[in-house]
Amino acid sequence: MPFISKEELNNQKLLEVYKSAYMEAEMDDDGEIKCVVDGFRLYANVMPDRPFFVLRTMFTIKPEAQRAQILELCNRLNDHMIMIRCCLPDAAPHPTLYIDHFTMTEGGISGEEIVGVTRRFMKVITDGISEYDTDDIMA
Repeated sequence: MPFISKEELNNQKLLEVYKSAYMEAEMDDDGEIKCVVDGFRLYANVMPDRPFFVLRTMFTIKPEAQRAQILELCNRLNDHMIMIRCCLPDAAPHPTLYIDHFTMTEGGISGEEIVGVTRRFMKVITDGISEYDTDDIMA
């Protein structure tokens, strides 16, 4: 896959990169790329006004979980899994763990790097997140 300059990188280009890597990906109604990696759904997009390629995913929290437990889980993930950022958004209709990762694209990025970062993002989360869910609050 060829090198992609910051100016050439957009969500349509992301979709092309994922498709050329035979990944399950599609553009949703909001223009974000929805991708499935190892059975987990994530979203990818390029920030048009900033030089970042962003990955994000969400996990549902069990209804009986207390807000303090969820925030403690976010803190544990942020402390131990430095590749990701985790938070609990107030706007979600149900308690949802929001996890994202930003990759700088100022000097451009290769298709291989996009695919590699995407796979690594999901591997870090799927391999490590249950270790820190000590209260077993993730659904």
